[in-house]
Parts: sequence; structure tokens; C-alpha cells
Amino acid sequence: MLDPFLTLFGKGQLPGLFVDPQVIADVVPVDMVVNAAIAAMAKHGISGIPNINVYQIGSSMVNPVTLDNIVDYTYEHFKCNPLLDSKRDEISITRSKYFSSIDDFSHYITTEITKESGLMEALINNVKPSLYTKLDRQCKKRVQFFIQLAKTYETFSFFRGRFEIGNAQKLREEMSKEERKKFGFEVEDINWKEYFCRIHIPGLRKHVLKE
Repeated sequence: MLDPFLTLFGKGQLPGLFVDPQVIADVVPVDMVVNAAIAAMAKHGISGIPNINVYQIGSSMVNPVTLDNIVDYTYEHFKCNPLLDSKRDEISITRSKYFSSIDDFSHYITTEITKESGLMEALINNVKPSLYTKLDRQCKKRVQFFIQLAKTYETFSFFRGRFEIGNAQKLREEMSKEERKKFGFEVEDINWKEYFCRIHIPGLRKHVLKE
């Protein structure tokens, strides 16, 4: 869910965010989710008794991290380890501005992308109509992309709910020390700055961006 934003941020293409920065993101590394699933299957598979058991694996109650925290960690990572553009030059990034109104966000994004696209310069310099039309079309397409992305993620960007993980904690307590070592899911022990700056974003760059 976060990766499209992390990627756009690193590429210097995310000047604004339509989010509540104080919203808590219920982030959990996927390996911990898998470990919890394996532990649950082992427990209930042995008993062979049909039953419905729900195990929430979440961080919001035991180790909360806000969207603002994640933006800070992402900024810090790419500031120290910038991506390179097609010319192998380092991409400069700036901190994103937050918006609580979709109208304000749309206006800001439109203004920023118009400036960046060179559309106004093209109009002033009286370029060929075909070139201006091409730039205008590209500009509108990018603006629409960001607005649609913001609307798609709106539910998550302003979501105030948290998820209780009592069943998962009880499951972990029933595991042996050796089992917890092999299949641990101690979300409360995660150092989020360390996780995003040294694990998640570097992994994204290696396996998704193929650096």
C-alpha cells in the first residue's frame, strides 16, 4: 500500500499528500504475517477440531507509527541515498506538503505540475500549437493521476481505527522459545525508523526499482 508513495517520493514526484499526518498506519512486515499464519495453522491443525479463530496482526495498538513518521523516514533515506535519473544525476527531493481538502490538494498539484511541465513557458514563448497541445495533454494526465491516487487512498489516509491483537499475543505466548525464534511476530519490538530506512525502502529499491 505504501510503496507507490515511497517510490514517487524518492523520484521527487510527490510535492503534496492528501492525508492526515497524525493518522496511525497499521504497518506489519509481511514475514511476520506469514509467521503468525504458520503458528496458527500449527496450533489448530494439531487439534483437528473445526472452529473459527481470528488472529489480527497489527501494530497500531502496540507500536504505533504515524503517516508523518513514515514521510520523515522516507525523506531521511532518500536525502542520504538519492535515486538517480536517466542521466545518472542525483534526484533532489523536498518534504511533501499535507492537505486535508481534496480541492486544495488538487489546486496545489495542478499548479506544481504546470510549473514543472514547462507549459507556461511554452505559452509565453509562443511554441508550435502541436507542442503546446502535447505538453498540455501530458500535464493534465499527470494531474489526473495524482488526484485519482489521492481519492483511491482517501479511506486509508484518514482512517482512525485501530486493531486489537490479543488473540495473536496469546498465540505467541503459547509458543516455545525455539518456535518464537524461528517464527516470531513481535510487532511491538520493531524500530520503525530502522525498518523503513534500512530494510523496507532498500528492499523496494533492489527488488522493485531494480537498482
